[in-house]
Amino acid sequence: SQPLKQCPRTASVAWCATEAAPTLMALGSSASSAAGGFGGDGGSESTLDLVSFDLSKPGQNMDVVASVKTESGRRFNSLSWGALGADGPFPYGIIAGGLQDGVVSLWDPSKIINSHGADSGLLHSVALHQGAVNCVEFHPVKPNLMATCGADGEVNILNVENPASPQPFKPSENTKTHHGSEVLSVAWNRKVPHILASCSNKGTTVVWDLKQKKEVISFQDPANRLRCSDVTWNPEKPTQLLVAYDDDRQPSMQMWDL
Repeated sequence: SQPLKQCPRTASVAWCATEAAPTLMALGSSASSAAGGFGGDGGSESTLDLVSFDLSKPGQNMDVVASVKTESGRRFNSLSWGALGADGPFPYGIIAGGLQDGVVSLWDPSKIINSHGADSGLLHSVALHQGAVNCVEFHPVKPNLMATCGADGEVNILNVENPASPQPFKPSENTKTHHGSEVLSVAWNRKVPHILASCSNKGTTVVWDLKQKKEVISFQDPANRLRCSDVTWNPEKPTQLLVAYDDDRQPSMQMWDL
């Protein structure tokens, strides 16, 4: 089978979250690969590229609409596109990147596109973690909230109502839940807006209640698998989540019902 569209690179990917540009996709130079961007350029520069997934155009390659360099050449571990301000100052929403060196950055994609990359569109950058930011995810219902996690074992919530000055807070008063581990993924519950899940390289998955500001449950694989690399909620059933273990000895995907 042939791909509908493609682009030759290793990247973190996020779809446009607004109806203003449904064919737009963001690509951030991947931290897991130093090999580079379009045209096989293996340089050390890191870019945020906005590309068009337009099926009406012939050929398989996606067009680069605009491209900007990241600060200090930091590469992406994660990318998320939220709908904040879509009816106002940010017609294409905002893009969040989880980067190397613990940095979380926010961009205005409309500025990048309208200037053809002459305007970096950078709204804010903050060192939120010690080490890599492994995952960033905008809230599916509340576009002013996003969750982050990192190599330092921390989970953070950011209120980005004012993207130029985001306000961080913790999901719980117990900051030692993932202590000594690397948190690899976070996921918002699709039905209950104050519920968040996170998982770590020690194999622990934690469910947080942001209303009560506490951990409500944590569990591990019965076979003691490590490296719980990803977690996501069933979009229809708020008590079910899927966890993925990339444990080299016995990789597994498991559905849990809490």
